[in-house]
Amino acid sequence: MKRFRLMCLFAVFVLLVPGISSAKNSECTYKLVAGTVYAAGFEYNDDQDIYMTRHHALQRKFGYNNIYDKCAAPLGMVIDVEPVRFEYDGRRYMVELWKGQYFSAIGAEIGFYVGTRLNIAGEDHYRCADTEEELDIAFTMKNRGLPEYSVSGRHWWLTGFKPGVFARPDQLTLEDIEITFHSEGMAEAFSEALYRLGYSDAGDQVWCEGKTVGFVFSTPRNPQPWDQDKLDIVLAANEIRVAGLINFKEAFGLENFSPESLAEALSRDFWTGILLYNQIKKIFSD
Repeated sequence: MKRFRLMCLFAVFVLLVPGISSAKNSECTYKLVAGTVYAAGFEYNDDQDIYMTRHHALQRKFGYNNIYDKCAAPLGMVIDVEPVRFEYDGRRYMVELWKGQYFSAIGAEIGFYVGTRLNIAGEDHYRCADTEEELDIAFTMKNRGLPEYSVSGRHWWLTGFKPGVFARPDQLTLEDIEITFHSEGMAEAFSEALYRLGYSDAGDQVWCEGKTVGFVFSTPRNPQPWDQDKLDIVLAANEIRVAGLINFKEAFGLENFSPESLAEALSRDFWTGILLYNQIKKIFSD
């Protein structure tokens, strides 16, 4: 098995290095890395070493459906999901919150969606909020009680993903959540939906002032798509991925996980020599 693994690594090395080493300079490599991140719908926040969703990410075209949450675990994401559905002024809305382990990163999301007439595989489909419907959203991600990052802005899908960190979803909390709606009535409709789910002023610090609602997201009230025993298997695999990413960062001397740092590593001379092979073998060796 070890020999087979090494053969696979060597094959990857032979296939990738010519393309990587053909880059004229770090600027060319940076454009390649940054372009990939951009195409995936994200941008890098240098101050906090996190990736965030772009306003006009491709994902915006596909809306939301509960089927997405059901597919999360098989795709390597172990997350708490909390859809908060409410109605206001004759329309259906939903604010959904997510937090947990996304492959080799911890992350959190708050999205705002508008109901449609579509029903896909028995699940109501929501469209992503348009630009004029976006909300002012803010939250702080805490890991075992310690802050990892804080994000805020007017958005339809505010996110933060921090690579190289491992945590179970129940070890993560979203605190200082503030969502400002378009009217006081809309804010009240949302806060009432929180209360119906079982949120409370004391336990979850729910408050509503004017157009703004605040609360804490720690334990989801909605039924979760997957049983914990199955999630533990995915979590174990993700823990290995995080360890591998940390080893990668140390082996190649990355300052952080920014596109610039990755491009710099890809542009170094050792990517064209045997040192690259030895570094990769060291990371994945027993």
